[in-house]
Amino acid sequence: MFIIDMKKDDYQFLMEVSPTIFEGFIQDIKVEEDKFRLYFENYASYDKFDTNYNCAIVHFGMINQDFLNETGERMQRIYDLMIYAD
Repeated sequence: MFIIDMKKDDYQFLMEVSPTIFEGFIQDIKVEEDKFRLYFENYASYDKFDTNYNCAIVHFGMINQDFLNETGERMQRIYDLMIYAD
């Protein structure tokens, strides 16, 4: 099992930008006080989600091949928190 925690407002933002971003990747989602806990079956399922997430940043969050728009900047910040947060 591979688990990632995400703030509620970040999860809601991602669902507004790309409602299917977690579809087919997450095994379970549990809501706690101020966060969502996302459960992946294993690292391989997380890795597929990771690829999908980066594609979503390119699709929804880039002005051109070199620059992110506001959506892309927030998606990148959320991504960094998922990967590097304690």
